[in-house]
Amino acid sequence: VWRTALGIMENGVRLTLSKHQSGISRKDICVKYCNLISLISDFLLKLPRVEESRPICSVLEEVRSIYQMILSKEDLRYITHQMESTTRRGILRYIGMRSLQILLSSPDENTSKEETSIFSMG
Repeated sequence: VWRTALGIMENGVRLTLSKHQSGISRKDICVKYCNLISLISDFLLKLPRVEESRPICSVLEEVRSIYQMILSKEDLRYITHQMESTTRRGILRYIGMRSLQILLSSPDENTSKEETSIFSMG
């Protein structure tokens, strides 16, 4: 694990320095890259843990590819936004399906469909 982490940092710093922009010091470029790596790490640590038995090699390779894929704070914001948006859509779909299920299986004939619909959303 430590070798993979070291490889991610070394390769990232080398790649960042190879794209060196004139007018920006190498130190500033490295600090900026390290800040990005920190943000990516925070993002990954916030993800829910999956209880799945997989070889550590495949997990480390996926983690390495995530670090290579995210090249800026904007990339990270975009991924976070897409994940949150997908979660919201899933929740809204569930609410709609659950409301429909309650409406169709209402055991109390005296309860109006509108009351049941409002009750299911509360």
